[in-house]
Amino acid sequence: MSHKRLKVLHFEFDGQIGGIETFLLNLYKNIDRNNIQFSFVTRSKEIPFEKEILDLGGCIEYIEGFDNIFQYIKGIKRILNMGYDIVHIHKNSAANIIPFILAKKAGLPIISHSHNTRPSCGTLSYILHYINRTYLYNVSDIHLACSQVAGKCLYGNKNFQVVNNGIIVNKFLYNEKIALAKRKELSIKENQLIIGHIGKFTEQKNHKGLIEIFEKILLNRPDAKLVLIGDGPLKMNIKDMIKKMGIEDNVMFLGLRKDIPELLMAMDIFLMPSLYEGLPIAAVEAQASGLDVFLSNTISKQTEITSSVHWFDNVQTSKKIANFICNSYKEVDRKNANKQVVRAGFDIIDTSNKLSEVYSLLMSKDYDK
Repeated sequence: MSHKRLKVLHFEFDGQIGGIETFLLNLYKNIDRNNIQFSFVTRSKEIPFEKEILDLGGCIEYIEGFDNIFQYIKGIKRILNMGYDIVHIHKNSAANIIPFILAKKAGLPIISHSHNTRPSCGTLSYILHYINRTYLYNVSDIHLACSQVAGKCLYGNKNFQVVNNGIIVNKFLYNEKIALAKRKELSIKENQLIIGHIGKFTEQKNHKGLIEIFEKILLNRPDAKLVLIGDGPLKMNIKDMIKKMGIEDNVMFLGLRKDIPELLMAMDIFLMPSLYEGLPIAAVEAQASGLDVFLSNTISKQTEITSSVHWFDNVQTSKKIANFICNSYKEVDRKNANKQVVRAGFDIIDTSNKLSEVYSLLMSKDYDK
């Protein structure tokens, strides 16, 4: 006789690969799927990792977007009536609390989970974020965050629990043969400096600043290559910027990729000048691969989990940051970095065990909010 699996509904998957999407897929791959089933709500017609999710036994629930608000609400209500045990809502801001309101009305346990250090939207959304935070906190049964700063952003000074954005560490263990093969595939020579970045082309990721820094790095290393992984609304703007600078031959746009571990192995430096971040998974993966990682100081300090992280201030000139990168970069033994990541508690197995405990606690009869 088959036993009943715990059904957890996650809000929500974006149409592009981002930190939340990567985290949730890694989590679902490593959680006990005999006892826990995940479903993912999305407003996008197509989502990344769709086949992987379905192959793992997960479900995808499609709803209308905000342009048809009544259908959006109707879609959420329909899904909430499908027999879920827990609603786990992942947020970059508290601007949209409709899922919280409807889950509360449906009488379902709610987990709120903060993933960013400031609302990633316009002025109105920023105002709504601060108005809605108290309601969001009060209706949530458990409050999680990927870092201390991300928790403060969504919950203010109230209590919350940090759950690390774990990764599948062993996938990123540096392998020189794989690194050289990937360089060959990209037509990049063994002695050329590769600077890499992973992220959506949005204002938050600050690709404009990234390109300005790289242009100055080329003064020191004229043969350097910049590898950009990701997609997004500002991609064409960045392409135009690169063309105007006349550095197209030094920049590679690789789009959305499924060979991230191999690409990280091929790189020498990982550069992330984001305007704000909760705890970026890409930076954790880069550290696990043993890369020299350069981060802007607007990123959560908890992102530093190995000795290969260097911090800079986006306020500084691009020339000063470029000089700092060129002077600080040094080749090191990359094979032990993954052990540091595991010791710091960023193995996805630790994360999945923690969340399994959270789910069990929420379903226990003696749980008292």
